[in-house]
Amino acid sequence: MCWLQRQALTARRTSVAALRPHGLLLALASLLGPQLVHAQGFDRAFVDGHAFDAAVAIEILPLSENTASRDALADALVEINELEALFDPDADFDRGLGALNRAAGKGPLELDDRALEALRKALLFCLWSENAHGPIGGVLYSSWGLRRSVGGPPSQVLLKQAIESAGCERLVVDLPNRVATLMRGSRVDLWGFARGFAVDRAVLRLQQAGATSGWVQIGDVVRVFATEDHLPGWQVELDATKPNDALIERLILKNQAVAMVSTKQSDTNTKRLRIAGKDWVPYLDQRTGAPLGDKTATFVVAETAIDAFGLAVALFVQNSLEGEFRSGQLKPTPATKWLLGSETAPIESSRGWADLEKWTPSNLVARP
Repeated sequence: MCWLQRQALTARRTSVAALRPHGLLLALASLLGPQLVHAQGFDRAFVDGHAFDAAVAIEILPLSENTASRDALADALVEINELEALFDPDADFDRGLGALNRAAGKGPLELDDRALEALRKALLFCLWSENAHGPIGGVLYSSWGLRRSVGGPPSQVLLKQAIESAGCERLVVDLPNRVATLMRGSRVDLWGFARGFAVDRAVLRLQQAGATSGWVQIGDVVRVFATEDHLPGWQVELDATKPNDALIERLILKNQAVAMVSTKQSDTNTKRLRIAGKDWVPYLDQRTGAPLGDKTATFVVAETAIDAFGLAVALFVQNSLEGEFRSGQLKPTPATKWLLGSETAPIESSRGWADLEKWTPSNLVARP
């Protein structure tokens, strides 16, 4: 089971098992395209796939016509696939991140509006975190083997240069003129942001198609929406270090996003830093350029997926005191939780987490 298990809560009495999509149906959906299915009295339209090196799941309450449901899901999946190509830092994709990296030091470059907006939002995180996490860490991540394995850690000289290349001031995003300017020697990479932005865009496409309730997941980030009053929300399960049940979080969300960054490698998040055959958690503090190892997980619930995911990564790479201070300055204040240390029972620290609505297998069955 993934760390994020999706189910919709309905007004009728039902069981958790009745809402869990059947594995064969999911496999057929990923091969054949969006399918409208019916499982034990619960209608939903969904499609599964793969993008951004992670599992993708999109689900909505069906629209009035089966073809409308299929078209809405297909459009959302196309949006995710387009963004995956657009955000590839190495791809020869017109007006994408790869084009900007090749144009580093050559002045402004016109980009796709979606790429510009994603870079703008990620740059805000860079400034807020004072360079801990941002969109200009491409040289650092390449040095540590994010997208292809390297033979060993970077030398101190190369590491210093990579850290300098990740400074927030080395990228300028000009939305009115639809251009971005990247300084020579720097490299943009939306790792730690791209999945969240793609989830938000997929939700937008679903809502534009008329969907009133749905779920979009890419790996370790998910966003749900439910505009119908009779729908109490969507059930979300977060599992940081299975099989330790004490570290499973069960939330009920309605119009929110949640993201988890964890040391655990799962079927929803397979990317790692690979150095001389050894795997590391795939995030770096861009101020020090060093891999991380003092946390088990961070969880964030926010209004949008890019905010939830970007903040979850930023809190993971910062120390807990710094993270608590900075997250407390955000408005509206997100709900956050840290599992500190790498032991079997890590220390917990949270802000606003206790105020979130929770579920258990027993109260879900009993819900009217």
